[in-house]
Amino acid sequence: MKKSLALFCLFLVLLIPSLKAHSYENGVELTNGSFESAESNWPTGWTQDAYQQSSDVSTFTLESGQAHAGNHFLRIHNSQPNDARWIQRVQVKSGAIYKLSSWVRASSIGSDKTGANISVLGVGSMSRDIKDTNGKWN
Repeated sequence: MKKSLALFCLFLVLLIPSLKAHSYENGVELTNGSFESAESNWPTGWTQDAYQQSSDVSTFTLESGQAHAGNHFLRIHNSQPNDARWIQRVQVKSGAIYKLSSWVRASSIGSDKTGANISVLGVGSMSRDIKDTNGKWN
């Protein structure tokens, strides 16, 4: 049985140069995980979402240059705390084991806030959060 999952990230300032989902069974690749494909300056296969939907609170952009690999990366900038994320829905198999990985660059996230992370929407499980990477990709 297949279930639909949405991947999302939560952060104040987060730059993502690539995101991959690997299955230990049949292999699941995200659509445009390197963000190199875009239409109207929007990454193909990705949507954005935020708790507070105002562009005064969060901005979502596809950026060029200074990516970890390739030419593009995704950015979210929150001017105030907000549950903001890039999302891609993928089909997975029930009971299968998957590994999610990403390169992240984060800055200026307060110690009392949740930093950048990889999560599975609707499951309540997330990676450790990252608050500041000192300008480097981790």
